[in-house]
Amino acid sequence: MKVVDTYTVYPFDINSIGEVDSNAKMLFMCYHNQVLYGRIFLPGDFLRTESPAIHYEICEELHKKITEPFGLIIARDHGKTTLIKSYILKTLCYNKDNMLKFANTTQNKILKAYWEQEAKEWEPHFFGWVSSTQKKSFANVKYISQHIDTNKKLQYYFGDLNGKRTHGYTWAKEEIITGSQDKVLSRSNLSSLRGETHPTTDWGALRYTGVFIDDAENEDNTKTENARDGIARSEEH
Repeated sequence: MKVVDTYTVYPFDINSIGEVDSNAKMLFMCYHNQVLYGRIFLPGDFLRTESPAIHYEICEELHKKITEPFGLIIARDHGKTTLIKSYILKTLCYNKDNMLKFANTTQNKILKAYWEQEAKEWEPHFFGWVSSTQKKSFANVKYISQHIDTNKKLQYYFGDLNGKRTHGYTWAKEEIITGSQDKVLSRSNLSSLRGETHPTTDWGALRYTGVFIDDAENEDNTKTENARDGIARSEEH
């Protein structure tokens, strides 16, 4: 059964603003609808099965501009990590330069004004990501960097996001920086993220935009009471 998306909230009804180029409409809708973004740009992950309702709920929570912690507890193999990776990748795609490009290429006055305003409010992102193992930490960053480097459809609509290639930024197995100075840093434990900042030329030293703790509690690190207490202390800080 096809899931009806009742969670995505658009700032206006794009079908009521007159003639809109199909690509302009698609880019606008993907900006607000992460599952749609995944189905179009990450088909290997999002077209294997129909996205369940829980995916839409998770994506809606991820896109809320709140500072309170968001805890996600669902069974394995329900796409939690894939949704986080796609959220980060989508955020990197919609940078200030691309928003201005969308504004300059659309003939629709409402969309043009919308993208111009979004570009004014844009700031670079600094994402921290804690994985349960170093191997997973490498894999998370590789997923994002690989799509930036090899996903032709992504490159066609969002340009070359590779800051290593376009600006000479240093990339490593656990971190990447895009051409718009967005950064993704992944580590295998929470303490190694603490206190990190991201130095930028135009925005100064950035604190984290968001930190994702993936599988902080797993079979290997919750066997003893001391181990469980250690996780609790880390999360408090």
